[in-house]
Amino acid sequence: MSAQEKKNRGGKIGKKIEMKPVVNAKRRQACFSKLLPGLFKKAAELRNLGVEVAIVVFSPSGTPFFYGHPSTFEALARFLNGGAATFETSPSADDRSGQMLRSKVTERR
Repeated sequence: MSAQEKKNRGGKIGKKIEMKPVVNAKRRQACFSKLLPGLFKKAAELRNLGVEVAIVVFSPSGTPFFYGHPSTFEALARFLNGGAATFETSPSADDRSGQMLRSKVTERR
């Protein structure tokens, strides 16, 4: 048995899995619910590297899910402002950032 055969024995190494849309609505929601924590975990790993992270995900039913560091709205406001840092951290600043984000998302739909 060659070294390559030993390495690939019993595993899915090198096999490509075709990605297809999930047609069934219940299965699509279940798949989304299973994948979302993994996505947020990867974002948290990036955060641990000292980067700013913002993720906005809409579920198949249209519910938004947010993850961000230092906050979703601060990171997205920085992105929307062309990379300029925003230093407002008061609750009213978060409200304004949230309103701005909602208006930008609504404009793009």
